Amino acid sequence: IGLFGPDGPLFSISRGSFEFGMEGGAKHIVMQQGELEYPSGRVSLKGDIWRAPEGSGPQDWRFQLYSTEGEIFALSENEPAHKIDEFGFSGRLFATKLPVSIDEMRLQVGKSLILMAHDGAQGFPSILRGQLRHIPLSLLKVIWPQKFLKENREWIFETVKEGQIRAGTFAFKAFESQSQPLKVAGAQFQPPAKDEDVFPQMHLELQDLAYTVFDDPLLIKTSKASTSIKGKQFKASMALGHFNVPQAGKVTLREGRLTVPDYAQLVPNGIFHFKLDTQAQTALSMLQRPPFQYDFPIKETFKQLKVKVEGTLKMSMPFKEKVLSREILVEGPVKLHKAHFELGTFKIKNGDVKFIFGRNHVEAKGSLLVNGTTASLVWRRQFHTSPGYQPPPLLIRGVFDEADRNQLGLPLNDVLQGPVPVEIAFNRNKKAAFDIHVTSDLTK
Repeated sequence: IGLFGPDGPLFSISRGSFEFGMEGGAKHIVMQQGELEYPSGRVSLKGDIWRAPEGSGPQDWRFQLYSTEGEIFALSENEPAHKIDEFGFSGRLFATKLPVSIDEMRLQVGKSLILMAHDGAQGFPSILRGQLRHIPLSLLKVIWPQKFLKENREWIFETVKEGQIRAGTFAFKAFESQSQPLKVAGAQFQPPAKDEDVFPQMHLELQDLAYTVFDDPLLIKTSKASTSIKGKQFKASMALGHFNVPQAGKVTLREGRLTVPDYAQLVPNGIFHFKLDTQAQTALSMLQRPPFQYDFPIKETFKQLKVKVEGTLKMSMPFKEKVLSREILVEGPVKLHKAHFELGTFKIKNGDVKFIFGRNHVEAKGSLLVNGTTASLVWRRQFHTSPGYQPPPLLIRGVFDEADRNQLGLPLNDVLQGPVPVEIAFNRNKKAAFDIHVTSDLTK
């Protein structure tokens, strides 16, 4: 059966039986009882079939059927079937390349509701519009025809693990013009769209969502989110969400926005904007997991880092099965307030440090207390470097007097007097320890 036209999604019927009543010469047939079995369920039907009156369009047969009872099977044998509370649809017989074409439909399963209908009259583009209410993921997987928007279907069900559509609307260019505008009882649709309108269109309000972004078991969870499609552009947003990094902790996401400018590309690119807050060690563990796998010893450099991390970031990445770390671009600042960590034998306290992610690097700058002495920090690392790359050292800079140098353990007071600028460079050696070099510019 072709849904909404001969080029639309196909709906398979396994078997069926029908009882009809008809007066001789009449153009009206009553379906007294019908039984349909399909791969994902069964339904009992009644309804009417009649010949379209002359002057109303193509001389075909029209039908309007409704269910008396039925069910939609669950994907798992261990789950109960979904009881069909209401199922009604209308359409045409023998008017297209397929013997049966459905033009409008209403399905209610518990609180779940789907309405679909054409709103195009003769002389206008015919637009298929629909409404969705309270559709859980388990039901959506069963009722979404496998060959309809196949790539979208596969990507959504591979990515989304839990959740439901709270409410939604959609509009597609229909597959052929309709001679008469059609409506479904209870559905309020907009007037026929103009030629310049962009299709397809979809807007969904989602709840209790759990999904993955990378080829990684990390699940992002949010109580509310929304998605929209207009033409080839896809957008999604969520006010608040979180995920857990195994053996590391929780990462909270706020004001998340995803834009895919052209999801019809062979490998579409997505752009994320979000705010995050978490503990520093959790963030460092995340950066060393796939797909990031940053190839510098950030966790070892900032040993025992204990502080809350807050950031506002932009992340660009391709949507494909295997994403490489060099294909992910992260930009934006991440702030650490009152950070405590160790650099070799130096104890760092009350550090206000800002990490700035660029397209191919990360750098850190800030002020802090080193062994109780005020100083500044400068650090930079390139991503995805060649084997012979020598990273610059981490630098601690300050103007230190005798007391400061004593606190820092710098044996320089025999040759230096008064406050002088000092730079302490930390280079990690092959033994995972630091080589420390101290320089002082006595010309300043």
